[in-house]
Amino acid sequence: MPIKSGIAERYDSEAYKIRKRHNFPYDEPLNPYILADSLGIKVVEPNNVSGVSDEDLMAIQSLGADWSGLSFSLPDNQIIVILNPYIDEPRKRITLTEEICHFFCGHKAKVEVNLSGSQEMRFLDYARQNEKEAYGIAAATLVPYNALRSEILKEKNIEEMALYFQISPELVEYRLKITRLLNLYKEIQKVRKL
Repeated sequence: MPIKSGIAERYDSEAYKIRKRHNFPYDEPLNPYILADSLGIKVVEPNNVSGVSDEDLMAIQSLGADWSGLSFSLPDNQIIVILNPYIDEPRKRITLTEEICHFFCGHKAKVEVNLSGSQEMRFLDYARQNEKEAYGIAAATLVPYNALRSEILKEKNIEEMALYFQISPELVEYRLKITRLLNLYKEIQKVRKL
């Protein structure tokens, strides 16, 4: 059995804690919208956020698919995650999970950006290392090691696994590489093609 990298081990350990703390099975696909709901995190699209000026809304929407999501907190500490309506669902799922992981990890924003000088909403911008960590943990939360290995042993290809986990094929590939399951996957796919 492949030995996971140290970083993958850490990401998987944190993902396990997240799932366990909120009673989500570790070997099944996870719906991040249900996770957000269980945490009291509100998930919206830009035009559903009260208090955003028309000017700010147009600025956000003019970015098209150049952004995935933003998180911010209100004065009452309510966390809101805005997902870009122009990106596909698999990208929304990893984005939402990544934003949730920032809060689980206790990441402190390096910058809090106020829209149009508003004191009501503070968008959070994290340091590069925090972004990398949140993404890694989010990926492990959506695609747990044991579940990924199980799908490989069922001879599923990357596209089939992406459908099963409801994520992008690129995210499956990332998890195959970081968990060091890529060689196992390739070997089993060779046998499948025979």
